[in-house]
Amino acid sequence: MAAALAGAAYLLQILAGYQDWPKWLLVVIALLGALAAGLAVYIPLREQRYQERENGRLRDTMEERVREGVHQSLGDVVLPMARYVHLLSGYSPAVRTAREEVLKVKAVNAAKEGAYEIRDVRASFYDFKALLLTCEDNHSAGSTPPEDLTSRTDHGKHIIQAAKQGREVLEQDVSKSTVSWPQVRSFETIAVHPVHVGSELFGVLALDAPSPGALNERHMRLLSLLGKMLSAGIALCRDGSAASSSTP
Repeated sequence: MAAALAGAAYLLQILAGYQDWPKWLLVVIALLGALAAGLAVYIPLREQRYQERENGRLRDTMEERVREGVHQSLGDVVLPMARYVHLLSGYSPAVRTAREEVLKVKAVNAAKEGAYEIRDVRASFYDFKALLLTCEDNHSAGSTPPEDLTSRTDHGKHIIQAAKQGREVLEQDVSKSTVSWPQVRSFETIAVHPVHVGSELFGVLALDAPSPGALNERHMRLLSLLGKMLSAGIALCRDGSAASSSTP
C-alpha cells in the first residue's frame, strides 16, 4: 500500500507539469500508476505466500511418507510373527505346548531385526520367575545374554513393578536415570515391554544398546506390537499345556 501511494504521488508530481491536459485524464493516469505500483507489490507477496503454502504441503507430504515408511518397516518385521501366532492357533494342544520356546526366539529375532540400524543392539526375552526376570541363553540375540533383573536391586524393582502394572519402560540414558543402575553394565539405553495376559505376567521383551539415546519411540512401538503377539502366542501354548494335562 505504501509503495502504491508513493507511486501515485510520484506520477502526480510528473503530471503536474501537464496543465493543458484534461483533469480527468490526469486522474485516470494517476490511478493507473497507483494500480501498477500496487500490483508490483502484491504479486511478489502472493507468490511468496503461494511458495510458503507449497513448501508446507511438501513438508507435510514428506513427513507422511516417512511415517508410512516407518510403518512399512515395522510391518515387514511384525507380519511374519503375526502369521506364526495365527498358525499356532490352528495346532493341536500338544503341538502348541512344544512351540513356546520357538515363539520366544522368533520374537527376539524380530525385535533385533526391527532395530537393525543400531550398532550392537541386543534383543532379549526375560522370563518372569517370582521376584526375578531372567534371560535364558537362547532367548537373547546379541553378543551375550543380559544380566538378570531382580527386585532386590533398584533398577530390577523398577522394571518388575512397571511390567506387573502393564507399563513399558524406556531409559534412553541409564547414567542420567532417577533409578540406580549397576556401575558395571552391558548397556546404556534400554527399552522394555511387558508380555502378559491380564494380571498374569509371562516376562518382558527388551532391546538394549551400548550407546545412550540409541532407542526411541519407534523401538517402543516395535516392542509393543511384538509383545502383544508374543503374549497371545504364549497364552495359546500354555492353554495347550493345560488342555494336554487335563486329558485322561
